[in-house]
Amino acid sequence: MTIPRGNDRIMLGRKSVYANECHEGQFIGSDWDMDFDLSGKVPENRRDFNKQFNPVFAESYQVSYIILNN
Repeated sequence: MTIPRGNDRIMLGRKSVYANECHEGQFIGSDWDMDFDLSGKVPENRRDFNKQFNPVFAESYQVSYIILNN
């Protein structure tokens, strides 16, 4: 599997209505079927992050995939 490289666009509300607020507050909000907040839990090293959270994301993805494909 090849992952395409490039830019992804995140719309911050319809017609980017929340763009200024998010830019000024230095945050974005999104939903990947996660019911927890990562604030203060993200280590500096991405490998540490992956080690800690990949199992959580994988479990969520499997549950979402099963629900969507049944």
